[in-house]
Amino acid sequence: MARKRAEHQTEAYFPSLSTRVLVYKGMLTPDQLPRFYADLRDERLESALCLVHSRFSTNTFPSWPLAHPYRMLAHNGEINTVQGNENWMRAREGVMASDLLPGDLERMFPICTPGASDTARFDEALELLYMAGRPLHHAILMMIPEAWENHESMDPARKAFYRYHASLMEPWDGPASIAFTDGTVIGAVLDRNGLRPSRYWVTDDDLVVMASEVGVLDVPPEKIVRKGRLEPGKMLPRRHDEGPDHPRRGDQGRARRRAPVPGVARPRARAPRRPAPAVPARPAAPLRRAATADVRVHARGPAPDHRPDGAQRDRVARLDGHRHAGRR
Repeated sequence: MARKRAEHQTEAYFPSLSTRVLVYKGMLTPDQLPRFYADLRDERLESALCLVHSRFSTNTFPSWPLAHPYRMLAHNGEINTVQGNENWMRAREGVMASDLLPGDLERMFPICTPGASDTARFDEALELLYMAGRPLHHAILMMIPEAWENHESMDPARKAFYRYHASLMEPWDGPASIAFTDGTVIGAVLDRNGLRPSRYWVTDDDLVVMASEVGVLDVPPEKIVRKGRLEPGKMLPRRHDEGPDHPRRGDQGRARRRAPVPGVARPRARAPRRPAPAVPARPAAPLRRAATADVRVHARGPAPDHRPDGAQRDRVARLDGHRHAGRR
């Protein structure tokens, strides 16, 4: 919220205020980047993950306002539905509320910056879903779902995941290859039609390289243990023959209720809500607990677990439209 407020009032741009991610940007060619940033030439600088994007302008002239935001993702392609997606996000702002964040949420509106690139607006919406408590890959699949509606052989639980979230978020559609990270995990996914190439190699020392073309790095062929290409519905860093995680138990029941699509303004005064049904808990991975605690520093008392109870889930839900979409 501090970053959004500062950007709106000063028209400045912060590549990152993250405690985990370092962002190096420049209107430079790729080989000029390490010459400009001495860090990248220092052998003491190490990282378990690295995300690189080089944009060669084809239909627009290079300009800073259209530069990649690069806070959570790198994007190859276009989001063809971005104007409609931005309008829906703007409509949801009227019903956003949170007990965890003090003051008026209007300090961070608009969520999607008007006139920004399609990647920037996608990145801003993804950041909101992630900061509201969802795992990063979960938020990605909300925005870029598979073609699930007429998929007769899809697992019912997986189809219920997409059906339920279709009532909360419309697809951000277009030929797109999205690589994403929050500084602790990294992954990649294609749009539902798979119209952008994404090829990967896995080496015998657990190095995973994915790019839009093969051969971006000189890797000895004898070290490669697996190679392939990303397909719609598949997500790295999972095995190439696996789909994304199944939804939590309870998504099927919520999907059958067909919650209304959010975005319609409603009065802020709400009737007393019924207690949320209990959801069987699963042990949370330590990595996600740490990430969740980190983004909820304003919570009253201890940070909620990855699988919150009913009261915690309601408080987090109101920030991103869950309560508006699923409880009415």
